[in-house]
Amino acid sequence: MWIIAILLSTQFRELIEPLYTQVKKDLESSGSFEVEHAQSWTLLTVCELMRASYSQAWISAGRMFRLVQGLRSYEIDSPDKVHSSKEDSTRTEEKRRVFWMAYLLDHLFGMRNDWPVTLSEHMCMPDDCHRRISIATEEIIRLARGLTHLHFSQVHPLMSMPLFAAAEFLYEYRDLKDGAFLQQLRDLMDVLGNLKNVNDYEKSYLDLLPRSCISASLDVLRHGEEQRNS
Repeated sequence: MWIIAILLSTQFRELIEPLYTQVKKDLESSGSFEVEHAQSWTLLTVCELMRASYSQAWISAGRMFRLVQGLRSYEIDSPDKVHSSKEDSTRTEEKRRVFWMAYLLDHLFGMRNDWPVTLSEHMCMPDDCHRRISIATEEIIRLARGLTHLHFSQVHPLMSMPLFAAAEFLYEYRDLKDGAFLQQLRDLMDVLGNLKNVNDYEKSYLDLLPRSCISASLDVLRHGEEQRNS
């Protein structure tokens, strides 16, 4: 914090380098695995960005990301997470803020350099997001089911893409304890099996999955086949 304060000041500029060197040395030699350590690496990354030391900032950010992942800060707001009554709410909020700061920096680095992100949005899902997504997905399935009653020529040829993206999301979160996403995945796979492939009307959307751009396409397809065989 002192380094950042000096960077924003016109005074004491000569203290920046010795302070920065000492802080970095202390962090690199520390074996701490606490939220304070992640906070320190976050502030150091911000400091290096302010000094336009982008390569060094990315290295420091990498340490921060690993700490955040190791502390499992992305699980704080998960609907599947049971919070300990012993943990102070202030402590929980500190972990939450460190995670979201790391998430922001990760995506800023990704946008600036066209790099893949380390902290995906699929890693975290607050309870209110879980409810909203569940409602939205139910509506997607309802509307998609209505498409099965139309002639395939009346369905947009790119309609498969948003449906495949929804299927991938549901597949990734199928094991949440309430089972809502698993049931929705089953319903959506049933719809995909009844929608006609615009390129070959004798086949369904499920035949398009292996050639789609979603990362879990084969796993989603395998799940659909198991469902049909069960």
